[in-house]
Amino acid sequence: MNLDDFKSPWQQQQQQLGGRVDHVINAVRSRMSTFNRTIWLRDMRETLAAVGLFAYYSFCLFLPQNWLAKCGAGLGMLACIIIVAILYWARQKGKVARTDLPVEDYCVAELTRVDRQIWLLRNVHWWYLGPLFIAVAVQIAAIKQDPGGLILLLTFILPLFGFIYWLNRVAIRFQLLPLRHELASAIDIDDNNGLTGEANTSAISKKPPLREVLIAISALLLTSCVGVYLFDSVEVNDDAPKISPFTEVRFIDQQIIVTYEKKQYQWLELDGVKVEDIVTAAKRRYWGSWQKRVSEDLIDVLWGLGHQPLEKVQLRLRNLESGEDQVMEEVPMTRANRTAVKLNRQKIAELLDHTINRELRARLVGRYQLTPTFIFDVQDLDGHLLVGITNQSTQEVFPDSATRWSYRGVDATLEFRMGASGPATGLILHQNGIRQFATRIDE
Repeated sequence: MNLDDFKSPWQQQQQQLGGRVDHVINAVRSRMSTFNRTIWLRDMRETLAAVGLFAYYSFCLFLPQNWLAKCGAGLGMLACIIIVAILYWARQKGKVARTDLPVEDYCVAELTRVDRQIWLLRNVHWWYLGPLFIAVAVQIAAIKQDPGGLILLLTFILPLFGFIYWLNRVAIRFQLLPLRHELASAIDIDDNNGLTGEANTSAISKKPPLREVLIAISALLLTSCVGVYLFDSVEVNDDAPKISPFTEVRFIDQQIIVTYEKKQYQWLELDGVKVEDIVTAAKRRYWGSWQKRVSEDLIDVLWGLGHQPLEKVQLRLRNLESGEDQVMEEVPMTRANRTAVKLNRQKIAELLDHTINRELRARLVGRYQLTPTFIFDVQDLDGHLLVGITNQSTQEVFPDSATRWSYRGVDATLEFRMGASGPATGLILHQNGIRQFATRIDE
């Protein structure tokens, strides 16, 4: 835009402006040229970033991952589309004013454009930050179902997005509002035959107070440092040896069934530390991934309890056949055992992926009566098995095997009784060491 062209349509207003048309033209050239360049660069930068993010989320959408992670990728793609659409809408609705307009009409048009940019930045939380935050939060929840995910969200992602929001408010306060005031004053010049906005022409160059900037940056860094400390306290310690005394670890009801020397036992103690204490510590630290940590990162869990086992440990196990407790001395903890535990868990997960299908879930759907006032209502909704209980909220259950499904957040398991074909005939509720039978009832 060549602002020298303004001289022609503005020459007729020379007398009203007190002979200072050149001053007005130069002021407009300086302010609006900077404004146009800044907006263009911002839109191009944000559009390119959105396109890059869209490509990344598209790639994530086709990766082999759980449905929640795919949902996060889909939300991320939608967020990128929203960002580009809003920026395009703002540019279409706020085009640069024509140079052949009179002073007042030109200032009104540019004032409208500045107001649209102010609206854009003031609402950045719902069209920019909000959609991206939801997408990132869903992906973190899919990857880290433990305190680490929540810490990552609250001490890294949320403060970062808050800092971006603050930067937008700073841009409004120290750039757009002074520019708006200058344009409004230019209109007053035409109306009042006086250069009332001259005193504010330098406002656009003002910077936020150094104290305010330092406080914002310090708060961001402090929050991040706290996040690093908390995140490190709940993450697996890489220095902890990856060793185990077992070759397989399975969780059934309240029991942990382990394989030692090719024979299965119920695990009771390790070096005098009770399994109940190990489980409690793992749940407190790792939340939904506690079973994985007990199985694959046993040393790190024990270190969290203040116990540092040697390479050989003492185990107290219960023979599943005889029910007798046995104490095993000098049991070696090896990397090979831990590798076997991890591989067995992966095999079980792969087996479940192939076993749990629509036909199987359809066999589990139905109503099961524990008592006349306590009925399980099992439904299959979009590939998720949901269980409603009389006068209680509906919750999703997750497969441990084709017939055993467990709650998350509730220490309970449902075991479906199934024949060679046809629907399940009943289920067993395993909770607090008690087994309760529920029989399928007809509708």
